[in-house]
Amino acid sequence: MKHLARITIFIGLILAFAFAAGVQAAESGSTDPSADSSIASTKEASSNAEGTKSSGKLITKDANKKADRSLAATRSHLDPVWIHNTWVDYVTDIDGDGFYHHFRFSFDADTHYVSQALYAEVYLSDGQDQWRIFTSNTFWINGSSGGDVYEISTSLNEGYPTQTYDLTLRLYDAVTHELLTEWDYLDDSELDSLFLEDADRDTLFSSSPYIHHFELNLRDDFDADGYYSQVNMEVDVDAPNTRSDIRIGVELYDPYDGWESLYLSNEISISGSTTHDNQSITINLDQGYPEDLYQLRITVYEAVSRAVITTETISQTVALESLEHEGDTHEHRSSSSHGHGGAMGLLALPLIALGIIRKQRSRKSHY
Repeated sequence: MKHLARITIFIGLILAFAFAAGVQAAESGSTDPSADSSIASTKEASSNAEGTKSSGKLITKDANKKADRSLAATRSHLDPVWIHNTWVDYVTDIDGDGFYHHFRFSFDADTHYVSQALYAEVYLSDGQDQWRIFTSNTFWINGSSGGDVYEISTSLNEGYPTQTYDLTLRLYDAVTHELLTEWDYLDDSELDSLFLEDADRDTLFSSSPYIHHFELNLRDDFDADGYYSQVNMEVDVDAPNTRSDIRIGVELYDPYDGWESLYLSNEISISGSTTHDNQSITINLDQGYPEDLYQLRITVYEAVSRAVITTETISQTVALESLEHEGDTHEHRSSSSHGHGGAMGLLALPLIALGIIRKQRSRKSHY
């Protein structure tokens, strides 16, 4: 009986260890973007402050923008996680007064570890009060890589007077919730005195729709050569304080033929800054696109006149090829596409999770 008890305890320990390892592997598999064969993996989260709307995603920024900072270099020897660089991009100033209600904030965090699971909090301050405008879901950074920049897109919808604001970033361990590092205007002057106002104050002359946020995911790489034949997008177009009927188009740039249309939606009704009218778009490249790095562009049209309201060119080139590329080539170009979203009477779909992993390919590029 004594031996039986020892054997029982030993088996119990083995089962407990196996269960714990399985849980850890499942958690890693659900959050580590390197486990996804897609070119990108993002997480989207809603803002924690009333009157704002934010979303976040992992992207690849131009490596030339990465500037060494002595303070960041000093911190890298002291902290397990530190900020290498930050960027603020002003996006939408409708009334042209120099104060923006829509902006993007990006940061490149580095770590001594091979990889680290984090979540971020972003705050705005007017010098007296501070508001948390965004809390991310879990995302991963990898060593000192420049391919894991995290970008946050924020619209200030109401409650933010026209003035300057300071921005503060805090990064936390996704497992222990320990504050790992904090970065503000004292560390980076670009985060000091941001010219911001809410959408209520930015609509004096116009309430034109604009692209608040988009996600990109490539699928169907049947020959496993790193070039994909299906493009999936989620596009969120906002119209501050108004209702607007629009169409969303997706164009591809070919070095020989210029910009050509891949997709044009049916009429879509959008209203204000809700997330319930996000549009899901799927484009299958059937014929005529040899493997290459292509540029994509999103265009918002007025529904009836087809006048261009706004466009946004996706900064990363994407590796694409049509389904027939491995067989005979065809001069005829062919693609099939469809889209749907909240404004079409369907439930809003969750944003596609992706973080951009840029593929450095030298084969057959026209750029």
